[in-house]
Amino acid sequence: MAFALLALVAAVAVSVAVAAWRKGAAARRWHLLRAWADGAGWQLRPSAADIGWLPAVALPIAVVDGRHEQHEIAVVWSAGKGATTTVYVRVADHGAAVASYQRWLDPTELDEAVLTALPG
Repeated sequence: MAFALLALVAAVAVSVAVAAWRKGAAARRWHLLRAWADGAGWQLRPSAADIGWLPAVALPIAVVDGRHEQHEIAVVWSAGKGATTTVYVRVADHGAAVASYQRWLDPTELDEAVLTALPG
């Protein structure tokens, strides 16, 4: 009985430790991604509260400015013609949208497969 209780307490402690580590890792990833996005000229728009209206597209950006950000940045909407395209992206942590960035992009900044699949 004591062994079962000890095993249960150990399992709960491990679960709490793993959850805390994941939360910290998510915060670190978000901080690094936000710093990169701000430094690359991306602007937070619309506010995180207004992100719901953007139509989601399940399409990760493979390469932006040489950085592989798959599963962290997903295109949600784009518009424009010619050499520049306005691309709205959703910055996400395991699918939970936390912000949307807008930037004027030159198509050469995007992976060709991603560019041809953009809506709009």
